[in-house]
Amino acid sequence: MELTREQLTRHSILWPMRDDLHAIVPRLMARWIFAAANAGYIDDLYSKYFHKALCPVGSAGKQCELPCHPVYGTSNVQGKCVCSSPKRTGDDCSIEVEEEVNGIPETLKIVAYVMLAVNVGVICICVVWLYRHRWTAQIRFSEPFFLLLVLLGCLISSFTIIPLSQDDGASEKGVLGCTFLVYQ
Repeated sequence: MELTREQLTRHSILWPMRDDLHAIVPRLMARWIFAAANAGYIDDLYSKYFHKALCPVGSAGKQCELPCHPVYGTSNVQGKCVCSSPKRTGDDCSIEVEEEVNGIPETLKIVAYVMLAVNVGVICICVVWLYRHRWTAQIRFSEPFFLLLVLLGCLISSFTIIPLSQDDGASEKGVLGCTFLVYQ
């Protein structure tokens, strides 16, 4: 029902409500509808019966007795201090949350570098073996140059472990592979 500054005539007003509402809601609704029918103005009646005043800035609680950070927190309708920034927590939003950098664990980096060394070693052994057996029939039919290109591709793809193992925010300088210079 939306009426603004219009006189209401006497009609039966039917307002469906859920059964699980708080007991005060149907009574407030009945008062509001009765006052609207008598006074004729609905806009002013909403703030009188349904608008809940919030706590002032810097306070929270049922009677606004609890502290709430004036910059990072605001009181909601239930009186609870709600933090406006995800970087703040606590009952009064005064505790700063440390940033999670989601870095790569050092043990995983060590395992990756060991696997890189093993892979480079195996590639070097394959190159030496290929060089020694380059005149055999199997190697000549398999084209030694093509086999060397395959080994070179394996070597290049193995070295991608190095830039992928760098953390984004591990140091103040940032990641060397991700930095670029802007000349003015």
